[in-house]
Amino acid sequence: MHVINLGLLYGTNASALVMLCEDKFFDGDNFREQLESAYDDFKSFTKAKKISHSQKMFTPRLVVKKDGQLLMTGKAYNNRVIAEWLHDVVQRARGSSTDPRMPLAYLCMIL
Repeated sequence: MHVINLGLLYGTNASALVMLCEDKFFDGDNFREQLESAYDDFKSFTKAKKISHSQKMFTPRLVVKKDGQLLMTGKAYNNRVIAEWLHDVVQRARGSSTDPRMPLAYLCMIL
């Protein structure tokens, strides 16, 4: 749990989420709005899958730290749920994305 959920997933989740925002997968005119749209998608996913979580709204500070590092802060369990959701999102995005990083993101997000 500590190595994966509180270690590797901090960077992996943040990187995948930022990449999806850069690729304009989520609606919004800026990063904050895209994260709000992403959170709405996350809530829909967890509701449909009947997965409980305590994750609060995605915000820029939650994903990008002051020094520019991409680290998605969260509880261990929530990071695992976010990874599961991001795997689903990357699968959906693969068909429409022209981002050359997408195949690698897909491989990284396989649970």
